[in-house]
Amino acid sequence: MQEKMMEMNDYLSSFKVAHYERKEVIKQEIDPADPTYWEKLLRHHFEQAQEDQSRALGKGKRVRKQVNYSTTHEDEADWNEGMSDQDSDFSNKT
Repeated sequence: MQEKMMEMNDYLSSFKVAHYERKEVIKQEIDPADPTYWEKLLRHHFEQAQEDQSRALGKGKRVRKQVNYSTTHEDEADWNEGMSDQDSDFSNKT
């Protein structure tokens, strides 16, 4: 029996065991924080999320697109030339 206990001790001694120490922490009294702290902190993120949600539903702010009118005059001249045959049926011939 003694021999068996010695073998068990040798077997168990091969394992490493962690040792923990306890420290006693004194709780400090927490000062009451600003009641609007979280509102101030998260306001920007909330507004951004609202805008993203509105944009996903198609109700976001209007997006203005820049229009270039200088290219349309050139295209219009080409269009008028192509339409000259069709206009001849409706022209006033005297």
